[in-house]
Amino acid sequence: MRCLKIAGIPAAAVIAMAAVGVVGFGLTLKTFVFAPGVDTSFSTAGADARWGGSYMPNLPVVDQDGNKFRFYDDLIKGRKVIINFIYTSCSQICPLTTSRLAILQEKLGDAMGRDFFMYSITIDPEHDGPAELKKHADAFHVRPGWRFLTGKPEDIAEIRYKLGERSKTLNDHKQEILLGNDAMGSWSRDSVFGDVDQLALTIRSMDPDFRVSDALVASAAEPTGVELAPGQMLFSSMCAGCHTIGGGDRAGPDLKNVASRRDHSWLQNFISRPDQMFARLDPVATSLAQRYPAVRMPNLGLSPSDAEDVISYVASVSSPQPSTHVVAHDPKDTRGNPE
Repeated sequence: MRCLKIAGIPAAAVIAMAAVGVVGFGLTLKTFVFAPGVDTSFSTAGADARWGGSYMPNLPVVDQDGNKFRFYDDLIKGRKVIINFIYTSCSQICPLTTSRLAILQEKLGDAMGRDFFMYSITIDPEHDGPAELKKHADAFHVRPGWRFLTGKPEDIAEIRYKLGERSKTLNDHKQEILLGNDAMGSWSRDSVFGDVDQLALTIRSMDPDFRVSDALVASAAEPTGVELAPGQMLFSSMCAGCHTIGGGDRAGPDLKNVASRRDHSWLQNFISRPDQMFARLDPVATSLAQRYPAVRMPNLGLSPSDAEDVISYVASVSSPQPSTHVVAHDPKDTRGNPE
């Protein structure tokens, strides 16, 4: 079976990294790819800053609502930003990346659009106009502060190049995110496939007024050592961006009680091999694709046993078992005692 890879890492390894809170996947995602002779430093502070207005393209771009901007002056200058690259016809990694960013959006809360701004830039501007980007953004319930950007192909190509996204084909484009504080001249790369809470903390730390110590104290106060149910990490890492369990539809349907609504073998096959089911025009899969057209269920590289774990977890959350806690009888309490 074909295995989905994220930055060259199998999906199983991605989940393992998420389980231990690995962010960034090591140094390889922390390095830009520049032309020979170009300074690769992430710090751009100082008189020779390369990532300020003298380096960053100030080309025209358009967002999903048809609003027009100058890339640097209107969207980057003086701001703390999160940037990634997508294309709406992608059926594999892009929907998963965007779904993880949707979770990040929730984690950042009111700070999105006030303290931090997120930009998803298409690498397929010939196909992705504002209408296509709007449809894609709406599927993930994008809120103010998150813009999907397109423009003239030559302008998008220059923006991509300057930001280090230099893939030759659509399928090979960079899958990590770029974090920047333009006012401080600080830029780095990170990944959305680690611990999203840790990523949110990293992003909040771009604000010099943010006190990391307070966040760590709050985190330390939370209960630890909780044993995860089978499939819980898989669901959180691979499914939660597009689906809820009882929280309503997202990019995909609400999965509450799906185990009782769908045939078990069908669910297992659809979770582990959705592309094959679409290819043979399975009627239920086709109906779901028509109902949720913005994002088609991708092949996440999950095995049948992985699918079983996800199904079991969704079923357990959909219909939680009643508590088996037994209250000890007080011998001094004679109420209801036949004697």
